[in-house]
Amino acid sequence: MMTAFDTAWDLLKMPYHGTNDKAAKKIMIEGLKPHFNENSKRMGIPEVVFATDNYEEALAHAEDDTYGTDLNPVVIHISDEVKPADDSYAPWYLYDKIIPPDKL
Repeated sequence: MMTAFDTAWDLLKMPYHGTNDKAAKKIMIEGLKPHFNENSKRMGIPEVVFATDNYEEALAHAEDDTYGTDLNPVVIHISDEVKPADDSYAPWYLYDKIIPPDKL
C-alpha cells in the first residue's frame, strides 16, 4: 500500500513537459505526440517528446516558447507509468510514442 509520502514522491519525480496553453488544450484531447523540432534536429535524433524531471526547466522552456506571443506557458506532468524510450540524454527524457491524455 502506498503511503502519502510515496504519492508525494512520485509526483515530485514525474517528468514535466513545457508548452503553451493553446497546445496544452490539444494535447489533453489528442495526447502528447512526438514531433521533430530544433532540439531533436540539433541532437540528430528522430521525432520525440522531450520532458525533464526539473519543473523549473520545463517552465523555462514554456516561457521561451510563449515569449512575445499572446500565449501562456503551461507545464504538463507525465505519469511515471509511461517509460521513456531513451533517458541517456539526462536530464531530458525522450518519448517516441504518443502519450495518451489519461497519462498526463
